[in-house]
Amino acid sequence: MLDEYMKSFEERNPNMKVFNAVLHLDEATPHLHIDFVPICTNQSRGLSTRVSLKRALAEQGISASSRKKSEWAVWKDTEFEYMTKILRKHGFERDVKNIHREHLTVDEYKDFAEKKAAVLAINKQINELKKKKPTELTAEEFELLNNQNDYLRQKYTELQQEVDRLTKQLGAKFIPVTVLNPDKLQYAADGLARAKIPHVAESSTLYVPNYAIKTLREILSHYAPLENAVTIREQIALDIDRLIYSSVAVDDLLNRLKFLGYEVKQGKYIAVKHPNAERFVRLKSLGDDYCQGRLEQRISSRNDFANSTNEKIQTATYTEKIFYTEILSVITAVKELRLEPKKTDKAQIYTFHNDADIDYLVKQLNTIAEFRLTDRESIVKKGCEIMENINEIRAEGSDPAPERERLARINELLKAYDELIEGNYIDNLIKAQQAERSSQSKSKQQNHHKR
Repeated sequence: MLDEYMKSFEERNPNMKVFNAVLHLDEATPHLHIDFVPICTNQSRGLSTRVSLKRALAEQGISASSRKKSEWAVWKDTEFEYMTKILRKHGFERDVKNIHREHLTVDEYKDFAEKKAAVLAINKQINELKKKKPTELTAEEFELLNNQNDYLRQKYTELQQEVDRLTKQLGAKFIPVTVLNPDKLQYAADGLARAKIPHVAESSTLYVPNYAIKTLREILSHYAPLENAVTIREQIALDIDRLIYSSVAVDDLLNRLKFLGYEVKQGKYIAVKHPNAERFVRLKSLGDDYCQGRLEQRISSRNDFANSTNEKIQTATYTEKIFYTEILSVITAVKELRLEPKKTDKAQIYTFHNDADIDYLVKQLNTIAEFRLTDRESIVKKGCEIMENINEIRAEGSDPAPERERLARINELLKAYDELIEGNYIDNLIKAQQAERSSQSKSKQQNHHKR
């Protein structure tokens, strides 16, 4: 549908010369960015061809419909109507966003001033009519007074209420609201941003206008984190953690974040905005490991784990090499962003030392070393020996729990060995990851409908 809209853009707008058009699929809603230059021709003064949006639109037959609605606004509405027709042709309706707009935009402020003037004018008209004696009123004025006095007073009351509401917003004070859960604070800030309500977010506090407190409470009441879902802040930290292993400096790291769709601010503090978020997050608020100096240290030691693994391969047995090589494959998949890493300890930052998939492989290497196993045959043989021990212990009437634990390790090693030999280990990890994402997406949609 966006492609259909774009293909006819210049046909509808011959004075808009497109030099770049990009379809973005990196957010919840696919959207189109169109870069164009508005050209007007046959100008009587100066250059015959020049850049001017107003004149370009005029040549297309588009002009301001009123003092409050410019050529740009009229053209924008025309394009919206065209896109709406395309959507309806395919069975869709255009959703109008930006609900709960409780602050004043420039246009709303102008509207406020006009309504206030209208209140004064109506009040003046009523008072002037009241000053006259009934005998002094003309037939038209008498009829106007009889027929419209109630209406004017009602209109005056309605407008006065609107003026009072807008005046209250203009004089609004910002009130601090404590939100201890960082993800809940992020959720609330995103909701306020979508509603176009001014606010300031600081660590565990949101500052909002007093007139928006009710809206904020409503937004917070809808917050319901999904079980095991990764929060925006956790996702930012995880993206930084894995991009560190591909970066040569902090600036390179920030550029890689931009490639993933992040927005980056660099000043006294570095702040980033996730593609699915509405507000920036200062890196230092994620913890000491994300301050610039610490990031530089982590980047400088980014190759230590891989280098150590390569060194171990040099003296490893055939079976150990299979597992060490797969560890390097996991490292590569994480660096290439094909595999989203999982932490062994969720309370710690992600590193290759804290990678659940790598930790699983390291455990198998520990089992190989402990039982001095050299190939698949020796693994199966060791499993049989332990099984015999379990049967003997049971025959003696004792508890074979320690031997059962050893057998479980051997069985896990055999399963991992077969997966690695078949060459499907990384592919299986990626498929499992995709299935998990699909499940989380369905849960999120169900949770959204409940709200």
